[in-house]
Amino acid sequence: MWERMQEWNPVVEELRPSIDSLADSLTVKVPLSEELKLRVKQSLQWDFLFLCMEAEYSDIVEPIFYIKHLEPWYAAGRFPCGWDGPGFPSRWDGVIRHGQLFVF
Repeated sequence: MWERMQEWNPVVEELRPSIDSLADSLTVKVPLSEELKLRVKQSLQWDFLFLCMEAEYSDIVEPIFYIKHLEPWYAAGRFPCGWDGPGFPSRWDGVIRHGQLFVF
């Protein structure tokens, strides 16, 4: 498992250009100020990166957030854009007990 985790950075480097291109293609269509477009693009980049990384390492660690809670919204053409509720504990088990996602 340790050896596999050492592949994290090379996997991220390989994914980054495709993720950046996808985020660019999605944000160009959004009628927002340049500052807000940049914030949306950065959110998309991080979410997509972690979706991919959860999938890549799902044989080692069960995905508990991005695939389970965000991917269904993106697949439906929506944009998860915030959280209302307390923060997640440091040893979160993947169950959302209090709070909810804001989705646009």
